[in-house]
Amino acid sequence: MQELKLRSGACVRVRPVPPHVVIQFNKNVTKALPPEPKPPTKTVKMADGHVEQDTIAEGSPEWDTYQAARDRWEQACEAVIADKNDEYNVLQRDYAIIEWSFDGVLWLTDVPEDWQFPEACVRAGIEPCGNRRVDYIGIELLTTTDDWLAVRQVADGATAPITDEEAGAVRAGFRPGDRRTGHAIAKKQGWFGRLAQSLSRRNAGGEGVESHS
Repeated sequence: MQELKLRSGACVRVRPVPPHVVIQFNKNVTKALPPEPKPPTKTVKMADGHVEQDTIAEGSPEWDTYQAARDRWEQACEAVIADKNDEYNVLQRDYAIIEWSFDGVLWLTDVPEDWQFPEACVRAGIEPCGNRRVDYIGIELLTTTDDWLAVRQVADGATAPITDEEAGAVRAGFRPGDRRTGHAIAKKQGWFGRLAQSLSRRNAGGEGVESHS
């Protein structure tokens, strides 16, 4: 567990999400993906009499039909991955952030009873994620991208400082209109987020997360 000082003024106690949880989550992602279309084939009888299945060449009507089906499949996978990234972000914040304090004395684990999801978000068409605790954490505690990066580094179990490239990848995901870019990064670096795999591969002998003042 690590204690981080966030730019919001809050201190949070954060723990890594166990690899077992990540593995199980990824299994669920794999199950949710639609089946991949198979290339078209034709039966070919060889000179010795045995039969083989050959892939039909590109440029044929059958191949064009297959390619269109594959394009639809990739779009469907992208939609599933986007939804699962959102689900993992909810899981990560909910599990990793154990408790928080604004004065260093009183530590809280749940949302104040009188807290309400901001009406401004509702008017903009933004709906609660379904987990009131995570909505509170995301709106009241993690008020900057740097705060989220610091918490996420601990949650991912990373020990080396985040590079500018990795930070930029996450920031790109927060920019309106950049959803497809974020999806492409997510597909390359893991089903569950843009940093998880790249951070897990880094040298475990690196330095810990720096807290923000």
